[in-house]
Amino acid sequence: MGLVPIPFGGFYSASKFALEAYTEVLRHEVKSLGVRVSLVEPGFIKTRLGENTQEPAGRITAYDPWRKRAFEARRRYAGAAPEPTVVAECILRIVESPRPRLRYPIGKEATRGARLRRVLPEALFERGMRRYFRL
Repeated sequence: MGLVPIPFGGFYSASKFALEAYTEVLRHEVKSLGVRVSLVEPGFIKTRLGENTQEPAGRITAYDPWRKRAFEARRRYAGAAPEPTVVAECILRIVESPRPRLRYPIGKEATRGARLRRVLPEALFERGMRRYFRL
């Protein structure tokens, strides 16, 4: 969600965007010390994140139809997502790598979303996101 934020996940996405920037900066700062920094970017993974999502205190009811569709799409994609072990296996590969890359997208959504964001015109990418989350 740091490269491709999802609807109704604004604060979570913002924190991931911040990690993207911090990781890139940190990688530059510590490289001369022999420290290598990488970023693990999982897409949908079977976790309890969806179950632990809280409704906003001052929910704007005008958003309800779109929020409901977006959350249903998130649950559907998370239900078909890989197990968290794929993330652990990726981290192990990074630790064992002599020259780890900066980014490691995990899962088809993370890989496809980042690639599409780079190559598609902005309007087309946005249309695809709206369709993906049924907005």
